[in-house]
Amino acid sequence: MGRESARWEAHREYVDLQYIISGGEVIDWAPSARLAAVGDYNGEKDVQFYAAAPANVALPMIEGLFAFFFPSDAHRPMISNGSDYFIHKAVVKIHKSLLVL
Repeated sequence: MGRESARWEAHREYVDLQYIISGGEVIDWAPSARLAAVGDYNGEKDVQFYAAAPANVALPMIEGLFAFFFPSDAHRPMISNGSDYFIHKAVVKIHKSLLVL
């Protein structure tokens, strides 16, 4: 998927651990406080979506890499890296109360 189709998202209660099992993608990152919210926060799914905006960082993700996204981290996953057309990844949700920061 291209950047124009990918959506910014962030979570309030859970930290995302995204691990690439095979294939690859690009995940854009920006501080959620910098983005304009679109719609209401969905507490049941723990997700807030945001309007299109430039990324602060583009993370090229390939097999074996992982990234953590905390509640202050907006991320835009599933952006095509131009060479991998299939991706197999695991997304683990970790409640923020389980982390000692």
